[in-house]
Formats: sequence, structure tokens, C-alpha cells
Amino acid sequence: MKRLVADLSLDKEMLQEVYQNGAEARGHRLTVGGLPYRVTSACRLMLQSHTVYNYRSCRADQAITLRIREIAKTRIRYGVQRIHILLRREE
Repeated sequence: MKRLVADLSLDKEMLQEVYQNGAEARGHRLTVGGLPYRVTSACRLMLQSHTVYNYRSCRADQAITLRIREIAKTRIRYGVQRIHILLRREE
């Protein structure tokens, strides 16, 4: 029971800090990152998954991938190092 009360009081304190700082819905990442609390508890309080908080976009560059495949089809015996050298020379 004491632990539950302590967690709720921390949650209340975090929400009051966010409210006083004028945080908006535009930046949950900034809001959660700016608090001096654990990320998991702050994300739980903001109703946001901590995996979403830690997500980093890693979009593959399709132009380079297509060029690598073109080189590999035309020059079958070339390995990774040779293809890499050719790509650097094209820049």
C-alpha cells in the first residue's frame, strides 16, 4: 500500500512539473526526456510505450540499394569491397 501511494505521489509530481512547464502534446519525447525520472515510469504516466520513446527511424536508402544490385548483376564476380569502392568513386 505504501509503495502504491509513493508511486502515485511521484506520478502527481511529474504531472505537475509538466503542467507548470507548459508542455504540449507536440513533444512527448521532449517532455519525457526532460524529467528527472526513469523513462519507463514517465512514459507510463504519459500513456506512451517506452519502446515508442526509444524508437529510431532507420529507413533504407533505396537508390543506393538499387545501384548495388545493378553493379552486382553486371559484375557478378565483384564482392562487397569492390562494389563499395565503385560506389565511392561514383560520388
